[in-house]
Amino acid sequence: MSPAAAIGATKLTLGDKSFTFGDMSVVRGTSLSNFPRLLADFGVDSNALLAGAGIDPAAVGRFDVFVPLTRVGAALEAAAATTGAPDFGRRLSRLQGVEILGPVGVAARNAATVADALRIFENFLAAYSPGVTVRVTPRSEERTFIECRILGFGRLAHPQGDELTLGVIVQVLRLLLGSAYSPVSAHLPHDRLMPAAGYREFFGCPTLFAQPAAGLTVRYADLRRPLA
Repeated sequence: MSPAAAIGATKLTLGDKSFTFGDMSVVRGTSLSNFPRLLADFGVDSNALLAGAGIDPAAVGRFDVFVPLTRVGAALEAAAATTGAPDFGRRLSRLQGVEILGPVGVAARNAATVADALRIFENFLAAYSPGVTVRVTPRSEERTFIECRILGFGRLAHPQGDELTLGVIVQVLRLLLGSAYSPVSAHLPHDRLMPAAGYREFFGCPTLFAQPAAGLTVRYADLRRPLA
């Protein structure tokens, strides 16, 4: 049975009787790994903030628990507003990595090439969240676009969630390609939340805003590189 099928066959309630693993709008509790730690650095009580977003603090960091994506997005937005850190999502991504994806991350880490690792994400990311998708699309003979969509957010804008997700993808690529790796460009669906220099420092490349989708433009040659 595939990871996605296993999710659809299991039911979990978390203060919401209609909440199931098969919902498109859920994500593993590991999506908020180190959320309390980062808030503590700002002197903020994470339990109160999580409760305000409708999330059980006990779910944070747990791979065996799913939480609604919209609530995760609300918690991230509230955290950014409370701390006064417009880059909160990107800061949190520095404290996360491929380990939040569980077995999917382990499989990707043991792939033969970067392209093979990305194919694993494309095919099995539903094991982490049915509402998050990754798609790799060639743009030219030299460039490829890694697109990430958070379907579980629906029509609601969650820029912190988008930046966290894209930030985690960058962390994963740096794990696979080396800590100094930088994509060709980063793409975000919202307007910039802070001066462009902050984005350049984080992604290591120009960042384009108000784009059709969140993602990264990368060199095709990098995807063919074997993993160490």
